[in-house]
Amino acid sequence: MKKGRSTYTFQLSCDPNLVNNLVQSYIQGNQYELQQKNGEQFYRAGDAMIQGYRYFNYSISRQTLTIYAWFKGAFGEVPIEQNSLNITAMTYRNSLNTLFKEIDKLNNKGANINNNQMNFDPNTGQPLNRNNYQQPVQNVNQFTQIFQNETTKKQEKMCEVGFWLSLFGLICSFMGVAYGVIIYILNFYFASQGLKTRKRGKATATILLSIVSILIIIFQLVSA
Repeated sequence: MKKGRSTYTFQLSCDPNLVNNLVQSYIQGNQYELQQKNGEQFYRAGDAMIQGYRYFNYSISRQTLTIYAWFKGAFGEVPIEQNSLNITAMTYRNSLNTLFKEIDKLNNKGANINNNQMNFDPNTGQPLNRNNYQQPVQNVNQFTQIFQNETTKKQEKMCEVGFWLSLFGLICSFMGVAYGVIIYILNFYFASQGLKTRKRGKATATILLSIVSILIIIFQLVSA
């Protein structure tokens, strides 16, 4: 295993089809995109400037699920275990914990064990042997909703942070204090996340407050 990467293995007592659907729903709900680099394929989400990149991959072989996860920030790959001091990496770990709990739920139920064992392509989530394969649509929708809700909560929290930062910035601007270009960039980024949620009003307010703060600072500089 490469430095900074974590591997998690689960022995499945339930139908691997359901687990595959669950993992694919996690990938979709967390907005991962399939990437390829140096001959290696994996899923990636995030960005280089603000969040860092979250990497994810997995394989299912008969009744064994193996998950590979790692995080890469400005200073390279960062461990995502409990002892990591990187807040963003820990957020990723919490997201994985949600997935692990759902896997445990399926295992505890021992749901719909399929006698026709099959392997899955980790890059597409599709079964390598399609014979007698039926995708349980209801479970897919249910799983997707779980992870979409989790992603929405994260975006709403970002929006709240951006809103209070924009208020702070507005107060500072009236006092003639410019609190940094990076903070304004964060404000716009957090607001963009909130525009996708029920916090659209606060997100819009964050953008407007940030623009007003910047205009006040510019006016003060020009007038000086």
